[in-house]
Amino acid sequence: MIRTVRFALVATLVGFCAAGAVAAATSGPTAGANPAEKRSDDEVLEQSSTSIDQMQDTLKQGIDRLEQARGEKDLMRYNCINAKVKAIRGLVQIGELSGQALREAIGAKSPELIHHNVTKIDLARARVEAFRVEIEGCVGEQSQYTGGTEVESTIDSDIRQDDPTEGDILAGEPIDIDRPFPATLAY
Repeated sequence: MIRTVRFALVATLVGFCAAGAVAAATSGPTAGANPAEKRSDDEVLEQSSTSIDQMQDTLKQGIDRLEQARGEKDLMRYNCINAKVKAIRGLVQIGELSGQALREAIGAKSPELIHHNVTKIDLARARVEAFRVEIEGCVGEQSQYTGGTEVESTIDSDIRQDDPTEGDILAGEPIDIDRPFPATLAY
């Protein structure tokens, strides 16, 4: 009962943290405003590069957790982490491609494309951060362990103490009967 309540509490906290990470990333300095108006091109590139590096670091941490679950042979945890690592890989790829497109947009001096690509990178980073929190919340077979098994046995005093399979059979003489003829005739 206590483990169930503890697990429910952890799952709820993970959900709140993931929602908070997405909200924090989408309400950052680039949300709702054109980043070219507030920051220089170098600052935009540096911030985007930092975001992409953070996503790659999170991917490495996820892979480390995946290897740890594999080493522990915890299939439930492994499957949980593996699904999230696959999603993070895709988001990292989106971030890297958006970083390349951002450099091209800065070269073309296109504020709309700059804003679009910075927004894509920020959203991908926020989602990767949410997945990082979810990976930490992945639990496996170890969470279901409730303690050692205790076996209690009682032997009824009316049961005979000797081994009934040894010695003479107490049921009596076997019955000598003739085998009946077959019900069907085989041709």
